[in-house]
Amino acid sequence: MRRKGFEESPLLRGHEDELLAVTGELARVLPTRTEYRLHTGEERDDAAAFGSEALARRAVIENPAQTFVWEVRHNPSGMLAASSNRECKWALESTNAICDLWEGGAVASEAELAKALIVQTVLRDDDLRAEVLKRAGALARTAAGTLGPYFSDWKR
Repeated sequence: MRRKGFEESPLLRGHEDELLAVTGELARVLPTRTEYRLHTGEERDDAAAFGSEALARRAVIENPAQTFVWEVRHNPSGMLAASSNRECKWALESTNAICDLWEGGAVASEAELAKALIVQTVLRDDDLRAEVLKRAGALARTAAGTLGPYFSDWKR
């Protein structure tokens, strides 16, 4: 199920193992949608379900910001509440640093997280960003120049 989302792009599929090694660090510690629902009581029998919807929920990772909000509101004896102020601050800072990977969504596949990690990495490094945007611009201009005449009637 971790490979779901990579099959739609030959480029992603070609680097799937490398990308899964990176996203696996997050997948190893953050709850899947199924784990979140079981923990929060949203769906008690999901672990026994084998339908495609249940399998799809196992393939996505819950946004840690949403998980922390639930934890603060509903679990006064949980790990977050039992942590020192310093530990809690570190956990929330780490969550803040990665929650943009979910692009405002509650869940994301590892393929979506891999793309978001690459974008954030590139955009945070001035030299890398300049080079990547230069190359991306060249690719876009070439594609637009090639495809433009075929779709000119569509752009009225």
